[in-house]
Amino acid sequence: MVEGARLESVYAGDRIVGSNPILSAIHEINFMINKDNTVILVALKDELPINLLPGWNIQYTGVGKVNAAHKATRIVYKFKPEN
Repeated sequence: MVEGARLESVYAGDRIVGSNPILSAIHEINFMINKDNTVILVALKDELPINLLPGWNIQYTGVGKVNAAHKATRIVYKFKPEN
């Protein structure tokens, strides 16, 4: 046993932070990522067809680092994410 180890949940204002920080982070991410505020960037339609995630904003960048960076910049400018 480790001295001072805390395995119980800790109340932190508006959320409960458990002993596993990864699970707590996933819980927070689930509230942040949704269909209204997320753009999914994928190189090719074969990698993620639109019909697999109906309602999500999926944008295709094409292959190549420079091409993908250029397209991603244009997409971010167009959709203006909050964060």
